[in-house]
Amino acid sequence: MIDFLQPLTMLVVEDSQADYVIFSEFLSLSTLSIKTVVRATSLKECIALLEKQDFEPDVIFLDLSLPDSQGLDSFIHINHKKQNVPIIVLSGLADIDVAIAAIAGGAQDYLVKGEFDENVLQKTARYSIERKKIAQRVVERSINSQKLIAKATIQTHEQERKEIGTELHENINQVLASAQLCLNLAMNEAEKSKDLLQKSGEYISQAIAEIGNLTQTLVPTALFDIGLKEALDEMIIKIYRRHGLQIKLTTKNVAFEKLSNSEKLTTYRIVQEQLNNILKHSRANKAEIELRTCGNNFYLTIKDNGIGFNPANNYHGQGFENIITRLQMHEGRLDITTAPQQGYTLNIEIPFA
Repeated sequence: MIDFLQPLTMLVVEDSQADYVIFSEFLSLSTLSIKTVVRATSLKECIALLEKQDFEPDVIFLDLSLPDSQGLDSFIHINHKKQNVPIIVLSGLADIDVAIAAIAGGAQDYLVKGEFDENVLQKTARYSIERKKIAQRVVERSINSQKLIAKATIQTHEQERKEIGTELHENINQVLASAQLCLNLAMNEAEKSKDLLQKSGEYISQAIAEIGNLTQTLVPTALFDIGLKEALDEMIIKIYRRHGLQIKLTTKNVAFEKLSNSEKLTTYRIVQEQLNNILKHSRANKAEIELRTCGNNFYLTIKDNGIGFNPANNYHGQGFENIITRLQMHEGRLDITTAPQQGYTLNIEIPFA
């Protein structure tokens, strides 16, 4: 909240001496605490004042009819110079439409000359300053949120690169090294060359399969070729074959056609990330995935029968951070239900774009 006991610095842009005298009289009758009131009689004079580094008004009162500027142009120029300062438009009856247009463009309020008193003046000033400060905080939070998303996105990409590097080094490179060893031995041991060449071929086939799995992890082409459900079915089959985790996928009234490609990819990645978390941490042997649509929202639920954990411990790793990052990009929400020895349930809500 703004401390209105702290004296305010005001800039009044008004060329009419009579109107300025009336305004000053109402200001003196108000309960506003005033530090100083600075007057400008033209747009040029106003801009010159605002360009001074030692002058920072708390509020600007702007007459729309100035000698060197008329109507909305005055507001546009001043607002461009001081976007963080609330502007209250002073208008005549004939300028009300322009005043309303100024509010649509960012002005905080307007006062019609001859139709306000000291009470209206002080309320308008206080509310305008408060609204502007609130708007600034909202913008700052939005900027900070975007920075956090960008940072988390970079961290996610770095983690994915690290995992790819590990997969290449620990799996594929070792398999290819084994194939190369068999080929070298085959060249020097003629009597064993047939068996060694066969073994080398098996290693190469294994490497090709590993590369295929890695490629599918990076770019799930099936997602757009055959659809989200079918791509998830393929993922589930591969996980069962490699890890033995039994996964049940159900869909309830899912409007797949409402999901954008970006939302489909996000859903796929979240399922992929959470299933990896289950494999790494949960000690579960069963998991369930449910997709459903309700109104303008898409819902995803993933639960397992693993060991769970105490939510008070707030234990979440990089995989969970990756899920949050992807959700923030779509203004999605998540909810977690878990307890020791009672499994883990992740509920996701994504509004349709």
